[in-house]
Parts: sequence; structure tokens; C-alpha cells
Amino acid sequence: MNPNSSSTKSRPATLWAAVGVLLVLAFLSVVGGYIFNLSGADEADDYVTGGIFVLLGSLYLACAVRLPTGSPTWRTVAVAAAATHGVFNAVVKVGIEGETESLMFVALTALLVGLLVLPNTRRYFEAGRPLAV
Repeated sequence: MNPNSSSTKSRPATLWAAVGVLLVLAFLSVVGGYIFNLSGADEADDYVTGGIFVLLGSLYLACAVRLPTGSPTWRTVAVAAAATHGVFNAVVKVGIEGETESLMFVALTALLVGLLVLPNTRRYFEAGRPLAV
């Protein structure tokens, strides 16, 4: 076994913080999507929006479970999902609809992206990759 593989490396605290933020985002996305969109849905856009947030929450949960394995793919998925979610909330929810409650999601997604791009976290994911030939 390669001593530099991600299964034998210690996981940085920034990774565990990112996992915690992912779990919070997963919970809030699923519960919020259900309560605010699906439970009282009377139009197609409510079902679509609620469904998207439930799927997004499920993706956050999958990322939280898979990130500690050191897979760079899951890090990329988590960053992409959080960045998309954060921009959507900043532009549509806060900017267009004036829903300041969504600033919490903007802050959480920015925190998550920040944690995943910190040098300690990046090194953890990059150390498991084979060297380029």
C-alpha cells in the first residue's frame, strides 16, 4: 500500500469542518425544500423547485459521506454544487426576490467552498493522485 494514499493520511480539520457544513446544508436543503415548496405545492414550479432542493440536499449528503475517502472527484462535485447553490441564492433569492433569509445559504456555501480550497484540504486530495508521467 502506498504510504501517501488518502486512506493512510490523516484527515485535516478543514475537511471535517467541510463535512459538517455539508451535513448542515443537506439537512436545510431537504427540509426547506419540503416545507417551503413541496408540502403546499399547488403549481408545477413549486414541485420543480422543491424537487431540486431535495436532490441538492441528497447530493450534499453523498458528498459528506464520500469526501473523507480523499476522492478529488467528490471534492469537485461539492465545490460545484455549493458554488451553483450560492450564486443562485445570491442572484435569484436575494437579488431578484429580495429574500434576505437566503443569505444564510450564501454564507454557508461560501464557507464550504472556502474550506475545500484551503491549502490543507487541497493537499489532502492531491496527495492521493498518481504522479503525472
